[in-house]
Amino acid sequence: KTGSLLSPASINLELRILKHILNVAKKKYKFIKDIPDIEMLKTDKRSIHKKILMPDQLRRLLDVAEKRAPHVRSQLILGAATGARRGEVMRLKFCDFNLSIPGNEYVIIVSEPDRKRKTRRENRVELPGWAVEEVRYLWQWWHDPLTGKRYERNEGQRGYLFCKKDGSPFRVDADTVFVL
Repeated sequence: KTGSLLSPASINLELRILKHILNVAKKKYKFIKDIPDIEMLKTDKRSIHKKILMPDQLRRLLDVAEKRAPHVRSQLILGAATGARRGEVMRLKFCDFNLSIPGNEYVIIVSEPDRKRKTRRENRVELPGWAVEEVRYLWQWWHDPLTGKRYERNEGQRGYLFCKKDGSPFRVDADTVFVL
């Protein structure tokens, strides 16, 4: 800590938000000409830990998603069941799943390449029963992310679990799909 009540990571988060606001003010609205140089604080990267949702927290999150954004609920369920990243969940296809042997259901998750690893890896992930039920539900139903309404899936939408009305996949970096 730097004598503040906030950790360096918390301060950096606020600084990143401030930088974003300044960038928008400069580039989009042309309110300012120059952006001051903002230095981030040094943090101990080893102290960064992943937050894990407890079962009751996941249930509450799913309840909110059910009411406000049903298409996100399914994404959260599969993310929680597989540990996959958002982009990996959004790229899931029905053909990635093996649901033919009860009690031995799994999905093949294709990892996203990162800066260190340019190739994609495939990981077989066993699915709990509640995730299997969700995949079977998604085979039958498609949720329109714009209206929140549910429609029976047509054959053109049987490629990707999470797709646009025409069956094409969402581009995770450009399409809004995780907004509650």
